Amino acid sequence: MLRKIVMLCGIVALPCVLMAENLPEYKSEADKIKVEAVTEVCIDYVKKEYYDNGKLKKEIPYNTICNIEGIAKWYYENGNLEKEISYKNGWLEGIMKEYYENGKLQAETSYKKSLKDGMEKAYYDNGKLKYEAPFKRYEAFYPYTEIEGMLKWYYKNGKFAAEIPHKKYKEGIVKLYKPNGKLLVAIPYHRALRDKAISVKCSNGKVLNEEQLQRIDDMLKRLAPPENDKDIAQICD
Repeated sequence: MLRKIVMLCGIVALPCVLMAENLPEYKSEADKIKVEAVTEVCIDYVKKEYYDNGKLKKEIPYNTICNIEGIAKWYYENGNLEKEISYKNGWLEGIMKEYYENGKLQAETSYKKSLKDGMEKAYYDNGKLKYEAPFKRYEAFYPYTEIEGMLKWYYKNGKFAAEIPHKKYKEGIVKLYKPNGKLLVAIPYHRALRDKAISVKCSNGKVLNEEQLQRIDDMLKRLAPPENDKDIAQICD
């Protein structure tokens, strides 16, 4: 089971949606103290920090009750955008986008009240999809999120690497593929076995032993595919 419990942030209060470019800014804690000393309340502003070379490092918009509100942005030292996160009254709410230093999109994740909720996509530095993971936010004894649906892995050439069905635990047929797109092995999983693979034959007729099955189990605990394509491709060798 892939589950990630995220510490919640922010204070639940009436939201006030603000665009960062319409807000005043301060460049130091001293500036903020001067403003608050006059008003004795929080004001709408954008906090900006800079690298030693003078380039913008990050800009964070705040609302009148001192919670982050709007699109917060971080930058690489070369000036390219590193990540941008949508906030609503202190909560991560909406899409977070992360970028490689060269400016290419690295990942995009949907959030609801600071927990993943919706499709998360990650990309290789060549622009090809790396994985797609459908997350669902739950409210039980505590809020949590987990993968619900089909987790898909891809090779750097764009071909399928794996299809991994989830319903609390892995449940259904996990399919691993060769880098040329052909099926390598199909492994049945049942929730009663709690993410344990059942012995199967590869497409080349080889029967996987317990050690190989354990290797697959360990590999499938990851959200992203292994960096080395051979970790999947050579499972049945």
